[in-house]
Amino acid sequence: MYKRNLWYRFTDNLSVIGGAFIIIAVFALFMAGIVAAINSIPVLAEGTVADMSFTAARTDIQFYTTSDSDGNVTTHSRPVHYPNKWSIQVVGARENGEPRSEWWEVGEGMYGRIGIGDTVRRNVKQGVVSIVRKAVAEDVSRNR
Repeated sequence: MYKRNLWYRFTDNLSVIGGAFIIIAVFALFMAGIVAAINSIPVLAEGTVADMSFTAARTDIQFYTTSDSDGNVTTHSRPVHYPNKWSIQVVGARENGEPRSEWWEVGEGMYGRIGIGDTVRRNVKQGVVSIVRKAVAEDVSRNR
């Protein structure tokens, strides 16, 4: 008799247990899909510099409002500083040969050494951009 009561208790709660299992399974599949999607995005590791961009530092004023428990609304402001930004547009090819273009941020020193047409490589783990080969036109002008 006692074993039979346990079985009925288990089967009575089966919908709750099954519902929880389905929620966990759907969440796990969702997370696995996100990880797979992120890992399948090809990252351009090498390419040719097609364009260069410099954005000067600036400070903006950001406004926001707060309210307290009495319903009083107060407006506040705070400065938000954006530093200088040096970027290069790199054009290359994905692993399947499809063309791809990305903007890479570089430091001021590297920005001064890179020219349009140079071949550059990026080490994603270290966040370092290096010049593989200078543009041919620059090499010709050096030889004159």
